Amino acid sequence: YKNLEIILVDDGSPDNCPAMCDEWAETDERIRVIHNKENGGVSSARNAALEVATGDYIGFVDSDDWIDSDMYEALVDVLVKTGSGISGCFYKTVTGDLVNAIKSAFDFKVFTSDEYLVEHYSKNVLYFSCCTKLFSRDLISGINFHPEAGLCEDGVFIYEVCKRSNQVTIINRPLYNYRTNEDSLM
Repeated sequence: YKNLEIILVDDGSPDNCPAMCDEWAETDERIRVIHNKENGGVSSARNAALEVATGDYIGFVDSDDWIDSDMYEALVDVLVKTGSGISGCFYKTVTGDLVNAIKSAFDFKVFTSDEYLVEHYSKNVLYFSCCTKLFSRDLISGINFHPEAGLCEDGVFIYEVCKRSNQVTIINRPLYNYRTNEDSLM
């Protein structure tokens, strides 16, 4: 999927990441880099990106993860076809060479926002990361991540967005690649 804006947030990284981000921005006009002076955590980095994002839809990818090349195309298609404010997919956990696809029993499901929240909180069958979702920009306007939420910042953000949304559509395709390692926050 090529029709996108990529915002890389250097959150005070002490390694070579800032230079790498700048090099990528020089070779791809879709990429913009934000350099924060100090590390404010994932919520601060996401909020910095939200402040400058101009696209119709907003998605997030964590620094040690990656997405399948058709993830955003599939999620935009779902948003357009269903009129949902949020679309989402499942994911693969990647630990070294071991890949485990996380999927569900349904192929495609449209939830009311309340049904989605109940499905997650009571049955815990839906992954609550914002990284497996695509949000309508209009829907999330004015909603930020809360740094004080700690490791639950995704859940708080998605809850707030769901309360504004008419529905959430989930496709049963694992398109997000979640790398697990000992040095990661999760």
